[in-house]
Amino acid sequence: MQRSDEKYQAYVQILKEELVPAMGCTEPIALAYAAAKAREVLGCIPDKVSIGASGSIIKNVKSVVVPNTGGLKGIEASAAAGAVAGDAGKILEVISQVTEAQKAEIKAYLDHHEIRVAPAPGDVVFDIIVTLTAGADTVRLRIADYHTNIILIEKNGETLLESGNVVSDSASGLTDRSCMSVEAIVDFVNTMDVEDVREIVQRQIDYNYAIAQDGITNDWGANIGKVLLEHYGNDIKIRARAMAAAGEKCRREFKFSVLDSALNYFPDGKGEEVLLQGVIDAWFEGEDGAVTVVDFKSDRVRPGGEGKRAEEYRPQLEAYSLALSAILGKPVNRQVLWFFATDGLVEL
Repeated sequence: MQRSDEKYQAYVQILKEELVPAMGCTEPIALAYAAAKAREVLGCIPDKVSIGASGSIIKNVKSVVVPNTGGLKGIEASAAAGAVAGDAGKILEVISQVTEAQKAEIKAYLDHHEIRVAPAPGDVVFDIIVTLTAGADTVRLRIADYHTNIILIEKNGETLLESGNVVSDSASGLTDRSCMSVEAIVDFVNTMDVEDVREIVQRQIDYNYAIAQDGITNDWGANIGKVLLEHYGNDIKIRARAMAAAGEKCRREFKFSVLDSALNYFPDGKGEEVLLQGVIDAWFEGEDGAVTVVDFKSDRVRPGGEGKRAEEYRPQLEAYSLALSAILGKPVNRQVLWFFATDGLVEL
């Protein structure tokens, strides 16, 4: 692939569009970005905030902890963080440099100001409409289709920016992905000028390494990376696995309570439901999205006897997997038992 080819330039642009740093879960950060940009146009902290959001935004933001807010959750917290302390110039890192004093200001703003949330009109899948009011001034800003796509800015009824029609079934404004194929991607990788992608790729390497290093150093999740290093040494193969595990999404002592069809447990349970409650020792989601459930066992087993004993726990792991699958809305791909007595792993 030649550097002058249209496809080559498209691939570089796609990397720039995809590898965008974000501070935390991207939906609340997009909302904070919208509020920060609207406040920038308004020129002051608003007296009132009104949020219109599509169903996907409401679902994904309502219970999420907003970074750098002292543990505040939800749509109102996201909007307040952006309106009070956001730096719109940092885009999806809009609240990455919030100070302790600003955290207190965000909390105070939520306590003393009105923030109204309602479903956005229409059926656009990704839609955020922020309206800020201060005295006689009002700013209305809309983000649609993807996290940074500001398509409308109005101030006191005057349109300052309007980028055209919203496309709800595609990412309007992004580079067309139909040019991509495995063969072309391999060609691009083998022929590209590294300098064209160095900045964006190096940033990802630095961020991912920092996340993994923090996972190795501190007490996060199931500590799988730290356990691998402690039990299996520090050679390059083990360290690579440990660093990858330390950077993965991981949960430990995960409590659940979920209704499930009784047919999954009793032959005559048609039309009935059972309440499943329990605590999963650990589960994690790999970079490929595959979900693994891990159960730790302290049974006194001899080396070689782990497989037979593991079968006794198969119903337990299957119940955990059914519950977790219902909660996540995706299947559990692996079930693993870890026997401490022999330091043996068994995958069911």
